[in-house]
Amino acid sequence: MPSPLRGARVLLFLFGALSALVFVGGLMAADVDGRVVGRLLWVALPGVVATVLALRLPRGGRGVFWTTVGLQVFSLLQALGNLGAGQPQGLLQMVLPTVVLVLVTRPASRSYLVR
Repeated sequence: MPSPLRGARVLLFLFGALSALVFVGGLMAADVDGRVVGRLLWVALPGVVATVLALRLPRGGRGVFWTTVGLQVFSLLQALGNLGAGQPQGLLQMVLPTVVLVLVTRPASRSYLVR
């Protein structure tokens, strides 16, 4: 596995871990009702997908490549939405997906995944 892809894999695991922390922290901090759990699941879902993708990256495949690209584009769109809503943390939320997207689309990574 090329080194840029190994870096992307580590970042995908990090994304999954951060999503899990947000989910657990949200459950501990808020009055838990159906609406809160639904929102927290919406926040945690990209982290679950990122973890599954990180586990599947060594096997490669077009599906893994395009799902990883799609997840990062989705995360970037969410961050842009946060910026548009006046939330400055949207800038920080753009960093991780951008780096993963750059690492996955490098020529060595792309040729490894789309083999």
